[in-house]
Amino acid sequence: MVNINNEFGEDIEFHLSLRNIIDAQFIKTKTYFNVSFAIFALGFILPFLLQLFLFKFGSGMIICNSVCLVTIALMFGVGVAQHKANGLKAYFKDFSNKVESSMFIIYCIYFVVRIINDSSILPADLDADDEHLAQLITLVIFNAILVLQAILKVMLYLRTSNYFGQLIALLAQCCIDVLPFILLLFIWVFVFDIWYRILGL
Repeated sequence: MVNINNEFGEDIEFHLSLRNIIDAQFIKTKTYFNVSFAIFALGFILPFLLQLFLFKFGSGMIICNSVCLVTIALMFGVGVAQHKANGLKAYFKDFSNKVESSMFIIYCIYFVVRIINDSSILPADLDADDEHLAQLITLVIFNAILVLQAILKVMLYLRTSNYFGQLIALLAQCCIDVLPFILLLFIWVFVFDIWYRILGL
């Protein structure tokens, strides 16, 4: 794309053949993202929520988590296969691949611990006297991380949408721009915390 921009620049609109190639490639990419989003929504998000709120234990929970594991493993395998020629270094340069690979690793750990602890893992249902309370709290944290990663994947899939593409690009840029402010904010919070401790307030 850089070479195309350098060669044609703003005159690209007059090169109809090149525009048709780009449009055709975009349509193929958009279709792939839409299909991937549908598979992810039906094969991971839906069963993941079902095992949290409806099938909290028993065979229903095992089936839902198995469907989630198969889906996430399939999508991870497809992603690795697509970048096999470029090598793993090129694969991990893409933010979406980092999200997908970390999600796969975390969910594999989650799956094992979830199957072992055949009980509800919602905070409201936890029993303080449960001997496996530490593992259950770990699963609660994993739930929050997996939900965040799932939302990030949904945002990545919606990048090609005519309705959401620009909004997602704007949100991503806002998050990037606000990082220096957050860092500075935490520095000053740390400084004020030290002052309070020194002055005994």
